[in-house]
Amino acid sequence: MNSKAFWSVFAPHPGGFISMKRSLGYKYEEEERALRTFDRFLLAQQHTSHGLTKEIADKWAQRRHNEAKLTLYGKVRIVKQFAEYLQDKGISTYVPHLPKYPVSTFIPYIYSHQQINAMFTACDKLRMKNRNVDSCLPYHTLSDQDVIWNRYQHRRGFILKK
Repeated sequence: MNSKAFWSVFAPHPGGFISMKRSLGYKYEEEERALRTFDRFLLAQQHTSHGLTKEIADKWAQRRHNEAKLTLYGKVRIVKQFAEYLQDKGISTYVPHLPKYPVSTFIPYIYSHQQINAMFTACDKLRMKNRNVDSCLPYHTLSDQDVIWNRYQHRRGFILKK
């Protein structure tokens, strides 16, 4: 991790924090990008205090118009962990509180037996119009009787040529 990639007042610390997380087995790639974004945010806010303040943490925790609640939760979680790391290093800093974890609004659709049967029936009727070795659809140019006869002939050691 190159500490030159960070430019705010916290520039010497994210490298050690990311190295510590990676030594624990985390990939910490998305989180590193989030810390870079936080670093640019601190520069834009002209933050010069060596510790994180409540005001800066609250500004960072404000939801942007294009941000999902889960994205906001993740951003705050990373900054909270970083603030705890700074505290462990002896730097007096504010540790932000996590917002409530967003509840999923996903509602699964459960197909009826009739709908499942209709879907499989439609799939069974699919046929390939052109040969394509990458397709999973069957390609039938011969009648079913011809296919059976050719398989029989192939098992006997020769293929009937028409």
